[in-house]
Amino acid sequence: KLGVLQEASQTEKDLVRVHGMIAEAGALFAQGTAESQRKALAEFQEAATVWRSLKDIDGEAFALNEAAQIEYRLGNLKQAAEQLDEALRLFRISGNRFGEVTALNTRCVVHTFSGESQKALELYPEALKLARAIKDHITEARVMSGLGAVLPRLGRMQEAIDVLNELISFAR
Repeated sequence: KLGVLQEASQTEKDLVRVHGMIAEAGALFAQGTAESQRKALAEFQEAATVWRSLKDIDGEAFALNEAAQIEYRLGNLKQAAEQLDEALRLFRISGNRFGEVTALNTRCVVHTFSGESQKALELYPEALKLARAIKDHITEARVMSGLGAVLPRLGRMQEAIDVLNELISFAR
């Protein structure tokens, strides 16, 4: 019994530690400087490792998704894409559809800013369908906005206008 208690105790310690890391990363991120962003990134990456050791797929996916968003803001698009792909895979395994649509939408944005507008365009309908399925209107609006921004890059102005008009109507 003592071994089980020690194991549970270590798990509890790890949970407290990882939640502290997430809180610290959030506080660092809020500071907004490049240095604080890099520190937040390191915290989220370490948190992903701890979540993985705890076999918490959703926690790991969350931390990877947050790290990817920082990588994107720092201009590290390749690293952001890799972390988003892994977060997306894990969210799908865990069944977290909100996490999935968030990661998918951010993946579209990264594709767009990596010069891969066609790849973004291929993923946006999936993100939009998922946002609507879970009735997440804020993410739905974000996806529509991103879709409206990528279409002109592909010379599809009228479709962009239609999407953005739909977004305006949706917002009302």
